[in-house]
Amino acid sequence: MPERDWRERLAEDVAASPLLAAALLGIGGAILGLSYAAANATPEKRRKFQERMRSDRDAQRKAVEQTEARHRLRKEYFEQGEGKALYEQQAYVTIPRQPPYADATFQVTDGGKGFRAESQSAGLHLSMQYDVRDAVTSVHIGRGGRHRSGRGGIIGRALHVSPLGLLYPDAEFDAWVEDAQLAARLISAPGSTCDRIVLQRPDHSEINRRLWIEHLRRNPAVAAATGEEWRLRYE
Repeated sequence: MPERDWRERLAEDVAASPLLAAALLGIGGAILGLSYAAANATPEKRRKFQERMRSDRDAQRKAVEQTEARHRLRKEYFEQGEGKALYEQQAYVTIPRQPPYADATFQVTDGGKGFRAESQSAGLHLSMQYDVRDAVTSVHIGRGGRHRSGRGGIIGRALHVSPLGLLYPDAEFDAWVEDAQLAARLISAPGSTCDRIVLQRPDHSEINRRLWIEHLRRNPAVAAATGEEWRLRYE
């Protein structure tokens, strides 16, 4: 996938941050206003106008540089640095497969896009299916009369699941883990393409935010480069 240039990344930041959008809009408005006022300015006013223009251009250039640095340094930390391992340890629960139920079965469905594993004796089933209409892959665990749904898919040999409808902290996630531990005995059935179930915690976004702030505290130079010194004061 080709690397996007700074304009696309800046547009995403502006769309996600009303404060950044307002700041850039204010800078643009100030430049237009000063340009209009400069038409009949005295030499002294022209000098001040030029200084103000340089200051505004510097501020805008700095905002762009900080946006680029934030995207680059976050990517390096969470994809190549220690943040990758820390996030995976804290944001996911990994459950390896267990010895199968005696009557456990595993069937590939949807032309290889899904599967259904079940055990009649345990009253348990695990399934994955691709929804063509919504273009998403759903994962379901059924145990007795209870039914759990999530989004996910198979990456390598791991079945990744992001449970739906959970807030944090939420004790319901513990019940998800309990059912997934039982379902780990289904993915051991003959024909299975999975060797573990990986559950994403409902507070994964908060974990990501906290790890980044901790990284900024340990590395003030990174906070300065990304313009996030304020996070160290208020978070």
